[in-house]
Amino acid sequence: MGHNLALGEGSLKTDLRYFRTTSDGKNGSAAGRAAGYTANTTFGDGTGEVDNNTWSAAFTYSLGGHALMLGYQRVSEDSNFVQLNQGGIEGSAGASAYLLTDRLANSFTRAGERTTFGQYSYDFASVGVPGLKAAVAYLKGTNIQVRNAGDAKEWERDIALDYAFQDGALKGLGLGWRYGVLRGNAATDVDQNRLIVSYTLPLM
Repeated sequence: MGHNLALGEGSLKTDLRYFRTTSDGKNGSAAGRAAGYTANTTFGDGTGEVDNNTWSAAFTYSLGGHALMLGYQRVSEDSNFVQLNQGGIEGSAGASAYLLTDRLANSFTRAGERTTFGQYSYDFASVGVPGLKAAVAYLKGTNIQVRNAGDAKEWERDIALDYAFQDGALKGLGLGWRYGVLRGNAATDVDQNRLIVSYTLPLM
């Protein structure tokens, strides 16, 4: 659910999300899970049964070219947040988690995880450089429930820089750089650099 509110010379955007995922079919029985119809058993209660509530709230204040977002997300403790299967292990993988915490290196969806996050972005069009945008984000997840191992935590820092050519022979061409760092004791550390080239072709 989203809402925009004029606030002074800027605007405040509210973004609220809630997901409820439960077991169905063979995942709902011990025999079915023993046969392989299971979610991740490393986190949560260890049964592999899908039983999760996840909610998040984010507030973004925009003024001129500036935008500052602050948010919080909470995942319930029995199982990880599980999204629709889109080509991975049956019933436990997906290309997008549809969450505000779905970022470059991580999605912060482990059982019990409580994530505080913030992002600052700037659109350089406000100073006469249309097409150039930059952003930096930081996310910190705590209270991750690791079966038989206590709590774990993790954090991620992301930097993004994008430029889209506005005119001339290169109009429609976009260049992007992403740099992400993930650290913690819930999974393997990650360092990623991505270069993105895109092209927008007007058809009408």
